[in-house]
Amino acid sequence: MFVGILFSGLVSLVIAIFSVLTFTSHYKADSRYAGQSVLSFSFFWFGMAFVWLIIASMDFFRYFKIQEAAIVGTYCSQALIGASLVVAAYFMQETIFIKRRRKTALMVYGIWYALFLASLFTFKVQPQPANYFAAQIISSPVTLSLFTIGFFPLWIGAIVLFVRSILNKKLLAEPLCRAQMLMGLSLILLGIAGAIDETGIVYGWMVTAARLVTLIASIVAYSSVNGLRKQDEMIIE
Repeated sequence: MFVGILFSGLVSLVIAIFSVLTFTSHYKADSRYAGQSVLSFSFFWFGMAFVWLIIASMDFFRYFKIQEAAIVGTYCSQALIGASLVVAAYFMQETIFIKRRRKTALMVYGIWYALFLASLFTFKVQPQPANYFAAQIISSPVTLSLFTIGFFPLWIGAIVLFVRSILNKKLLAEPLCRAQMLMGLSLILLGIAGAIDETGIVYGWMVTAARLVTLIASIVAYSSVNGLRKQDEMIIE
């Protein structure tokens, strides 16, 4: 069992590493492209770095039967996930809505996050039976319902961004357009795998499989921001 937990933990740690690399890459982005959308996308993955560090720790806490620490970690990770969705909403309004209804989307998700936190700390989290690969602790049905309400529109937005970028004729010539295509793809993959992990609808090795998909998403996210570096820096490195 320890080998399976160790493997899942290592996957989570590598996700965290690529999430941090995505965030740090925005500092090297060409000033022509380093706008609010790139900044918010980078901060979203910075939040994911902490989420996956906590998840890696939680697996080991539950393996060594330190249940209280794992539960505290669950509350922390869930709060960070909710905050990350608010940042993702800001990213979507910057890339999809452009100048239209920017404040509306952020205000709606601010209210949503308050409700999400209230439900998270009102209703107890639910530890699942430990298995060979992971020790899951999921939120209450109320919190999961609120998560779905907040997550689904953003996931659809990621699909819209991905498809719109592909259909853009400037895709091959415009670095920002290529970056947005990869950003959308990373969020689509993360949405699929993250939602499966978050809701606890899979068990055993499928949890690790979902996290491997999340790892791919983090690599794609890093590639998207890293591709916006100044050309001279890319040649030197």
